[in-house]
Amino acid sequence: MPVPSGQGSTNLHSKKFRWTDGLDSILRRSYQTARNRNELIRNLTQLQGLTGFPRFAIIGRASALGIARIKKQPWTAAELHQLRELAGTCGRKALAKRLGRSEYSVKAALKRLMLSARITEGYSRADLVELLGASPTSVRRWERLGWLVFGCYERASESSVRRFLRLHPDQYQLSFVNEAWFKGLLFEAYNAGPTCRHRERKPWSGFAEDYILQNSNCATTLESSQSQLQALNVPG
Repeated sequence: MPVPSGQGSTNLHSKKFRWTDGLDSILRRSYQTARNRNELIRNLTQLQGLTGFPRFAIIGRASALGIARIKKQPWTAAELHQLRELAGTCGRKALAKRLGRSEYSVKAALKRLMLSARITEGYSRADLVELLGASPTSVRRWERLGWLVFGCYERASESSVRRFLRLHPDQYQLSFVNEAWFKGLLFEAYNAGPTCRHRERKPWSGFAEDYILQNSNCATTLESSQSQLQALNVPG
């Protein structure tokens, strides 16, 4: 004879999901120590393996105990300092992983600090195409040859780009390069204060001439240097 559904449900819960004080204590710790959703999922999965209870029974017990929410962990001063240092070097997902926080928590903290997670450190391939006036094919070739190195966030560091500019001036046309960016990256005088800039001011072609003649290496022939100067209408 079939057992009524209500009675069967009661017997099932009382027989299969018997919670002890010890298990309740473990369940409470699972919620109290979880700093984000991923950590809570890991904790509950461990408890599930320990008890053999299905997930719905564990969550139901947590709800009955009034602990079914993650306790928010306030940000420490050290964490906020680290967030300020990392903001702009990687996206929210990477920040969350580095800091052991959820993406939502990182997003809220960035908003409070009026910071952006938009990556600003280094140069993307598209940035270099625009700044150097080069084609995407050229940038990919320079990368393949090891002349430009793109890191884990798909960006080339400033030092990597500066090294490329100094060692391979025959690979790009100065007349196509973004003038202000080029000067700011390579010439200290251009980055100095207004007084120094006024004292050291030279025409763009003068900067270009000095750069090519002083920084070309043995792989750069005199002919290639002169051809770039001619492109800028600079006397050889």
